[in-house]
Amino acid sequence: MLAPIVVSTLGVEAHDTGTFALRLTRTAVPAGTLTVYFRNRDSSLHNLWLAPVLRTGGQPVLVSDDVGEGGAAAKSVTVTPGGWRLFCSISGHGSMTRDLAVG
Repeated sequence: MLAPIVVSTLGVEAHDTGTFALRLTRTAVPAGTLTVYFRNRDSSLHNLWLAPVLRTGGQPVLVSDDVGEGGAAAKSVTVTPGGWRLFCSISGHGSMTRDLAVG
């Protein structure tokens, strides 16, 4: 018997709440195919990356290039069990990071 294919979604929004911040629709998803929907709700440019945490061999995945206010992007990626980090790589945006648990 084949294992079921797991497909899930995650919404991510960029905000400026006095400091740059990411808001997630959820903080845990199942392993498998994950479609990430990104929207920039801030007046500054932001991008979005997804990277495995504390594992060797995993490479960051670009979810969205730099987008301005109101800009959006979506990308499907395969995520494996463990911790993942979502972040904006633009200089000075170090506070724009959130962790995601994949089970």
